[in-house]
Amino acid sequence: LFASMVNGGQTSINGRLTADIVLNDISNWESWNETTAPANSWTPIGSEATQFAGTLDGDGHSVSGIYINSTADFQGLVGILEEGGTLQDLGVKASYIKGGNQVGGVCGYNYHGTVTNCYNTGSVAGNIRVGGVCGMNYLDTVTNCYNPGSAEGNNYVAGVGGYNSVDTVTN
Repeated sequence: LFASMVNGGQTSINGRLTADIVLNDISNWESWNETTAPANSWTPIGSEATQFAGTLDGDGHSVSGIYINSTADFQGLVGILEEGGTLQDLGVKASYIKGGNQVGGVCGYNYHGTVTNCYNTGSVAGNIRVGGVCGMNYLDTVTNCYNPGSAEGNNYVAGVGGYNSVDTVTN
């Protein structure tokens, strides 16, 4: 519901998780790939047309079972985090996220946003600017984030932020 509200144009709404969310059966998530998929696919929160500028507070909870198999840019739990947007205290677990450019487990493209206390333990793949937490960070703040998951791509690939420009990344 939250994703559909943001993608429908309510880009500045705020949300807080009150429990862990499991989008698919994750018992065999390590076998997910381009041809082996679970029942449900995920459409990221926020896109080029509807950039997320609100707050998503995980309150220490996680989202598991995200499955994205796309060639489009801006893929992740959140596609684009816009100026003033915040992602905090949130984990992405047991997920397969594949896209084009700006692909991340938590956020594909962080533009002037704030990402704090977030992590990814799933699989992230893309072409350029791929990160376990955020694919690309620009003019933003990323604090206390980590990625024990995998991040694969062709250029600008890293665990926390695949490409970081004019921003602050600490811890």
